[in-house]
Amino acid sequence: MTPGRPRDPRIDASLQEHLVPLLVQCGPDGFSVDDLASRCGVSKAAIYRRYRGREELIAAGFAAVNETMPDVSDLPLREALIAHLEWVKDAVGSALTASWLVAIQQRPQLHAQYMATVVAPRREALARIVRRGQQQGQIAEAADLDVILTA
Repeated sequence: MTPGRPRDPRIDASLQEHLVPLLVQCGPDGFSVDDLASRCGVSKAAIYRRYRGREELIAAGFAAVNETMPDVSDLPLREALIAHLEWVKDAVGSALTASWLVAIQQRPQLHAQYMATVVAPRREALARIVRRGQQQGQIAEAADLDVILTA
């Protein structure tokens, strides 16, 4: 058991709600913990009790962008592809690509984290849909999965 009073789940929810939009808007170098605290209506100390610094906040933002990815495993192939790709197009985290491009290229560790946390789960979800299509005979088994996922 950890000493002290329990953390307020409302603060965690507020951080989840405001973190990604702030990161999308300001980029990794433009957002401030002060601004996040202000948007959430909490103190900086409340944030630092949950995250040790900016890098952990960015990691939490990356992790949060795929939380709403739909489960399309029960949908017919065509509908699954459409639902997944529409979600990717409309997902809040998709806006990270434009606003973060330069920063990610200049910071290899941030780029690797973005690719592993944001891009890889989306590609794997799409790969599962394509593999299912191949198993069902709706997509040629000889089709190159890497080409499909990159196109």
